Amino acid sequence: MTTRIAEDQVLNPGTRTTRNAPYAVPEDLPHLQALADTQVLPSNAPYQLNLTLPPEPFIGLHDAPLVMLLANPGVSDADPAAYARPGVTGRTLQHIAHPGGTPNHFMTHPDKDHPGLRWWSRALNGLTK
Repeated sequence: MTTRIAEDQVLNPGTRTTRNAPYAVPEDLPHLQALADTQVLPSNAPYQLNLTLPPEPFIGLHDAPLVMLLANPGVSDADPAAYARPGVTGRTLQHIAHPGGTPNHFMTHPDKDHPGLRWWSRALNGLTK
């Protein structure tokens, strides 16, 4: 759900995302939970909605001169442990709520074991060389 505060200004839903699992904007949560509840069959496993990890709808500065649209990397087996480490979930939630965005926190934070850093490193490998 997008909330407009003026004709050309949109509120960032990341500022209203819950701070604990299940993660969602409160008025979206019943709808997202209903969708997740329909995805309990093993045949749906690759496409299940995961509300136990913080969302990462975008990474970077909102006024960046270059925007890259990438596929959703999905959830790795290492993600729950990575987000359980102190500060990781809080840093992610601060990132999505920050006005104007922030630099890619996976690339700028010293957490070298986070699966997000490994994914971004592979995705940007050709550009960073």
